[in-house]
Amino acid sequence: MVGEMVGGATVTLPDSGTLTDRIRLALGDDAALLLDRRPNEYMTSFGTEVVTCRLADGRAVRLFCKHGSAARDGSFGHRLGVAYEVEVYRQLLVRSGLSTPRFYGGWTGPAGQALLLIEYLEDACRLEETLQPSDALLAAVTWVAGFQRLAELRRAEMPSALTRRRLRHDYYVGWSRRAADTLARTGPPDDRVEAVREGFERSLHLLTEADLVPVHGELYPHNVLVHRGEVRPIDWESTALAAGEIDLASLVERWPVDDVEACCAAYARTRWPDGPPPDFPLTLDMARAYLHFRWIAVGPSPRKPLRWRIDELCEIGTRLGFLPR
Repeated sequence: MVGEMVGGATVTLPDSGTLTDRIRLALGDDAALLLDRRPNEYMTSFGTEVVTCRLADGRAVRLFCKHGSAARDGSFGHRLGVAYEVEVYRQLLVRSGLSTPRFYGGWTGPAGQALLLIEYLEDACRLEETLQPSDALLAAVTWVAGFQRLAELRRAEMPSALTRRRLRHDYYVGWSRRAADTLARTGPPDDRVEAVREGFERSLHLLTEADLVPVHGELYPHNVLVHRGEVRPIDWESTALAAGEIDLASLVERWPVDDVEACCAAYARTRWPDGPPPDFPLTLDMARAYLHFRWIAVGPSPRKPLRWRIDELCEIGTRLGFLPR
């Protein structure tokens, strides 16, 4: 077995013989041969690597491998793992016809192990690493709005694995309460945050009664690759039916005001050609508040301080009327 450091912990990768067997099962190719395997350049929450395989027809392909296990990740059901992501690719993304990395196959073992095989995009870069990140951001916003609009038009074809995964009232309350617990442990109490939490929980109908669509769930710029001029979102293990504004909120978080305004306008035009619903700004702010509560609940770290999230959460609470102006 091969050990890879991920987030400070060692993730156990299968040995080459076991990996070859799993790749053959995932591809449906008994003659596939593993030629090379190398660590993934980017750190992720899962064991990942880049492999080169020769297929039965003689072609050599480079694949991105994502390994999963049955171990809990501490996300309280937010991330459902690699086996679930395989089904999202198979049942939803492939059918959409939109630009994601090509899905080659997946394997799920009896003890919860899983393997996702997708196209390795040799010359791709993360959205924020492009020469024109504002343009790439706008393209990503337009992509996800189009994806969600397409899903609404094809609602009858929604895969069963996804229709069972809805973000409901208790899900959001869980994160707002955990955020309150985190702040109680890590710093002095802040009455403003408590007022925002109470208002947020009273107003959850804006998120739970909206037109629910498939959301990526963690569509931050680092989860969007840009490859030959096209955006290609990756890491779909948090996909759920929810308010689509959640993906917009994560994409535009901490970008300049002009970029945010342009992206919100593009999202509305693409998703609702006849005009957005009147509560779109309110739902977007509720989505922003949810994301702040979720990351506050995770707790502070040297790279992820909480103060700016608390300050922005209070600004949102003021706009929503949870705090006095």
